[in-house]
Amino acid sequence: MIRSRFDSGMIFLRRLNPIRLVAAFSGQVDHKSTQLALEVKATNSAGMHLILSKRRGSGVPAKAAEMLLARFAGRKGDEIMQTIESKQNGIDTTALRASMKAIAQKPGEGKVRFHVCTEWSGGTQSTTRVEDWQIGDKTQGRSFTILADEPPELLGNSIAPNPQELLMAGLNACLTVGYVTGCSMRGIEVDSLEIETEGDLDLRGFLGLDPNVKPGYDELRYTVRIRSSGTKEQIQQIHDTVMATSPNFFNLANPIRLKPTLVVE
Repeated sequence: MIRSRFDSGMIFLRRLNPIRLVAAFSGQVDHKSTQLALEVKATNSAGMHLILSKRRGSGVPAKAAEMLLARFAGRKGDEIMQTIESKQNGIDTTALRASMKAIAQKPGEGKVRFHVCTEWSGGTQSTTRVEDWQIGDKTQGRSFTILADEPPELLGNSIAPNPQELLMAGLNACLTVGYVTGCSMRGIEVDSLEIETEGDLDLRGFLGLDPNVKPGYDELRYTVRIRSSGTKEQIQQIHDTVMATSPNFFNLANPIRLKPTLVVE
């Protein structure tokens, strides 16, 4: 069973020291007022109205938040606020909309290619290198390694997740991006998001003991647990959109071609 959890960027924002943050860039106002202005603005732009209402005993209307910001934040403080405003759940929605517009105008800019190379590391262990990817006509460098191993019961040393767990993790991670992005584009704050996935295999298929037994899954079952500022109807719409647009949901739910090339050295 694989469980994936989303860590919200706005949860991190709640943990920041607002006094220290604005004082470092503005210095034009007293610390108490700066703290109030920053928290009201963050509350307003991200739908986090509970922060101030819990401290002051009542919610703060949007107009009041704008007035407080105009009164207490300096020019550099405003720049910080604009940066915060453009991000929802850690997603830069302004940049995303710009990318969507650019790809709509030039579809070739939306063509991407991913590439990995996996080497045997002894026993049931392998190491996968991620060195670059291609978007449009540009190749961007990357540098990651992904380890895989089997549990002792499958002749491994359990130093890393096994291929089935990595498969599910790839599905969960892809779905997570879809839910968070969908919420962010609708101005919905995500407090928590967890996706739990499981599937059953019969090892007789993998071991070649019975030709009538499939080596793979009949189904994968996953549960999405999300707590957010959105309504049930909004989250259902996002859920439906994710299932219609997630690359890894598509890749696992539909047959795709695998084109092997064997090189014997």
